Amino acid sequence: MTGTSSTPISGDPFWSVVRQRHRDVDLAIVDAPEPPRAAASTAVPARSAEEIDRDVQALWEALLPGVPAQAQHRWVGDGRDEQRESTVTATTGIGSEALASAAATLRANGWQVLLPPAGLPRVLADREGATLALVQVSPGRTVLRMRTPAS
Repeated sequence: MTGTSSTPISGDPFWSVVRQRHRDVDLAIVDAPEPPRAAASTAVPARSAEEIDRDVQALWEALLPGVPAQAQHRWVGDGRDEQRESTVTATTGIGSEALASAAATLRANGWQVLLPPAGLPRVLADREGATLALVQVSPGRTVLRMRTPAS
């Protein structure tokens, strides 16, 4: 729109002054485009939440046999790239030997494994889009946090 008295320019404190000072310039106010809406995910996950949760529990039992734990699971993501986040917590501390054994088990099952030398005793691993952190957060608490892609 050009800046005539019947346009939004005349009522705008900034653009009305610009129009008054520069009558030789045509001004146009364009509405800002609406941001694209996130498409709702219509893809059916290749694996159900229950199946992923069972796999995480089985992994815990393979890594730390005989150590009882409580699990919490939830979906995280923006609708396009959803992941299942599982947190398994034991009120039992584990030793460095148990972490080394867990790392060996993960490597044998095709995981890329990292044992950081500093910080909390932990095992970090990833495989096929899944990430895992097995951490002894205190002498009496061990946590496994795992994110698994929905597909």
